[in-house]
Amino acid sequence: FIKGGINYCDQIITVSNTYSKEIQTAEYGEKLEGLLKYKSCALKGILNGIDYDEYNPETDKNIYKNYSLQNIGDKQINKECLQMELGLPVSKDIPVIGMVSRLTHQKGCDLIISALDRILQKNIQLVILGTGDK
Repeated sequence: FIKGGINYCDQIITVSNTYSKEIQTAEYGEKLEGLLKYKSCALKGILNGIDYDEYNPETDKNIYKNYSLQNIGDKQINKECLQMELGLPVSKDIPVIGMVSRLTHQKGCDLIISALDRILQKNIQLVILGTGDK
C-alpha cells in the first residue's frame, strides 16, 4: 500500500533534509530505499518550525507577560512565572532549558537520559514536555 503511494505521488515530504537522505539507505528505508532513491527528486525535507503569527511574544495570550525587542526585560517575568508554576527555585541566574518532543529513542531521548547526571550537577533547570512509547 505504502509502496504504491510512494510510486504514484508527486511529492514526498519528510521532517528534514537529513531524514530525506536517511530513508534512501538500507538502515532507515524499511525495504523501500530503492524506490525512495528512484523518487529522490520528489523528496523534500521541511524542518519543524513554529507559526510566528500564533506564537508571537508581543501578542501571545498564552504567556504570562508579552514582550518585544523594545521591552525584552519582560521576558524574564515569563521565566520566573514558569519556575513558580513548576515549583522550581526562582532565580534569574539559573538557566532554564526547555524541550518539547516525543520522548522516544528516535527523537534522541536516550541522549538526554545518558547526560542527565551531568546536567543535574550543573545549576540548570530542565523542563521536558512530551509523550512517549511507554
